[in-house]
Amino acid sequence: MPRFACLALLSLTLLPAAVCLAAPQVAVPVCATPPVMDGALSPGEWDAACGPGGFTLPDGTAAPVQAELFLTHDASALYIGARLPMPQGRRPRTAVTERDGAAWTDDAFEIFLDPTGKRGSYFQLIVTAAGVQYDAIRMDAGFNAAWTAQTHIAADGWTLEVAVPFAALKADPPTDGQSWAANFAWDCTAPGQRGGSWSPMPSGLHQPAA
Repeated sequence: MPRFACLALLSLTLLPAAVCLAAPQVAVPVCATPPVMDGALSPGEWDAACGPGGFTLPDGTAAPVQAELFLTHDASALYIGARLPMPQGRRPRTAVTERDGAAWTDDAFEIFLDPTGKRGSYFQLIVTAAGVQYDAIRMDAGFNAAWTAQTHIAADGWTLEVAVPFAALKADPPTDGQSWAANFAWDCTAPGQRGGSWSPMPSGLHQPAA
């Protein structure tokens, strides 16, 4: 059972559970207009989003370079944006070209969602810097869902925008106070730069909580 923070959809709110008291929490607000999914994080599009930070390495220390994460939702989908900085002039690794390939070996961003909040089965979604998608239930990549991911590569890093329809996760639209479990992780290939995860994961992203 992976370690997650609990996502309560009031305005998607992440709450710690008894089994993960060190996990972060955040209230994710509703947006009146969903962001345009073009990967660019255009000014004004994410003003309604919350911006949880604090990515950590497996040993619990803060990641030396922090990802910027943006979360918001409406009645139909969860929207996730991220800004992933890299050393000036270094381009992200984009070797994987096929859906459900080994996306985590490239520069990529991973999303873990459990709409039940029970930390049993969970959905894993990965987007590489090239916009290649991976989706699985637990570690079974035979699962495929209809969700949108767009990326943009710049001189100082890359950005992504993701829309995950609740229907794609076989979940009903959220109600006030509903709890989910969630985590986010950054796979970074730049020398000396490690991305880390939003909720502390000392034993690995798919390993039981300590």
